[in-house]
Amino acid sequence: EVGVGVLGYSQGGAASLDTAARLGNRCAACITQHAQPSMMASQIKCPVFLHSGDQDSLTGIMRAMIWSGVRTPKVFAIMRGAHHLTPVPPSPWDPWSLAWLMLYQKGDANAGQYIWGSAATVGSLRSQQMSGKMSEVLFDPTTPWSVPYTQYGVQVSVTSDGMYTVAPSAANQEQQQPAAMASAPQSG
Repeated sequence: EVGVGVLGYSQGGAASLDTAARLGNRCAACITQHAQPSMMASQIKCPVFLHSGDQDSLTGIMRAMIWSGVRTPKVFAIMRGAHHLTPVPPSPWDPWSLAWLMLYQKGDANAGQYIWGSAATVGSLRSQQMSGKMSEVLFDPTTPWSVPYTQYGVQVSVTSDGMYTVAPSAANQEQQQPAAMASAPQSG
């Protein structure tokens, strides 16, 4: 079963955060674009991808109220020169948003490299930061599979083909419905 993915822009970004919190473990991935604040950020159970621009007045609010509130794996990418209307189609965020959904909804490890990959990974957020396209990219955890995920309420195991499987921890499973599985590449 594939978990739900939610995405929203501006006020819809706040709605996507609220929806992810209400869905609990049924939500596999959440994406916000230039989001208004949400008071439910700390209740979200899925990975969250936040993006905004260094010319958007909401970026500081997103950092203070959303980034600091989310307690799951998360990435906050801040694009250089982007303002509040930057996401209007065609959106420069589409490649990373699609990669986020592919990783956390479908377990596509190659898509995970686009998000969590090193600066040497062409097109990764880290490579975009090194090139100056992104003014800042925040990762929590800083590398996706090196921090014990128990702090996020999930457990990580390595499959026979060298992929990581991320699932709710035993304690979390007892308290809530099972979450969608996601696979990601082993960092090396």
